[in-house]
Amino acid sequence: MFCICRPHPDREQRLAVPRAASKAGVSVTLGLFMGATLLLTWANAGHAFTTGRWLYEVEMPVAAQTAEERRRVAGQGILQVLTRLSGLVSIPRNETVQTAMENPGRYYNEFVFFDREDGEGKKQPYLRVVYQPDAVLTLARAARLPIWWNRRPQVMLWVVSEEQGRREIVDSNHGGELTQALTEHAALRGLPVILPIMDLDDRLAVSAGDIWGRVTNTLDDAAQRYAADLVLVGRIRSRQDADGQMVYQGDWQVWYEGRPIVTSAQQASAREIAAVGIDALADRLAEQFAVLPRGLQVRDFSISGLEDVSAYAALLKYLTSLDFIDRVSVRGVLGNHLSLQVLSHAEPEQLMMLLTAEGRLAPDDEHNGLGTGLIWQG
Repeated sequence: MFCICRPHPDREQRLAVPRAASKAGVSVTLGLFMGATLLLTWANAGHAFTTGRWLYEVEMPVAAQTAEERRRVAGQGILQVLTRLSGLVSIPRNETVQTAMENPGRYYNEFVFFDREDGEGKKQPYLRVVYQPDAVLTLARAARLPIWWNRRPQVMLWVVSEEQGRREIVDSNHGGELTQALTEHAALRGLPVILPIMDLDDRLAVSAGDIWGRVTNTLDDAAQRYAADLVLVGRIRSRQDADGQMVYQGDWQVWYEGRPIVTSAQQASAREIAAVGIDALADRLAEQFAVLPRGLQVRDFSISGLEDVSAYAALLKYLTSLDFIDRVSVRGVLGNHLSLQVLSHAEPEQLMMLLTAEGRLAPDDEHNGLGTGLIWQG
């Protein structure tokens, strides 16, 4: 159901590139037995990001399937991945970024050439590059870019397109230029978006009139089927201009933290009007969740709710998977509380917001005397 799709290539050429070393592990200073057990469990669990790899995957057209063209396109792809990770539409071409673009091989571990058919049945060669999360994050930090954490909300798109007075809900099988523009721009900004399938269940739950009238309760209820976190509503009118090109106008609305964010566009292309809605939401999310490249800060935490060794290991794995955390140092155990230090660029209030945003950690106001109190909820 996710509309940031992958093609089924007709032919592919694959090459695996050696992976870079993973992010530094956890510094543990517990007692000998507990420390050894935690380190063994952590090593066996492995270290990987918990989000889909699509944030680090780029597909771009190529002029030829050559090593020179691969290097050029892979360098351009670095900018797209940095846009997703930083929340910035335009990445500064400082010396660090420019050097990475000229030598992109160290930042990816897989590439695939494939053919994609256009709307007329013609084949266009493409290159898919899968970048290494740790290497790209290190690059982003070296370039002093913001880091927008990799947990992204699922965004439901309820969009109505009106042409010559006829209104139609844009669904995942729509296949028009507006659908393509929405999914491609969402992928560029690092937002996972969902378009409805508009089967019988959807048609019984939502009508074009509900979307055009922004009947919030109806749209929110229908979005629960897709496990969506946010609902972005678009009302788009289209017409042909004198040259036969489609021209769009319309508006977008999303409710965020109890308030509506509304944007609009006139005389726009499909890509431009899609960008208006997607950018408004992506900019707001990045503003709240992206960690600015300030100085590193050390924060002490006391975490309860850890029933056994597997819970300790799960907590450490979770903390080191968070890309706004640079390092975790376990300091010791006091009763049933784990004492640790977190090294992060995030300011104290933002760090607490990010740590508790998913609900796996919750504030523990009763034990703030041991440091900032948190409860591990698994």
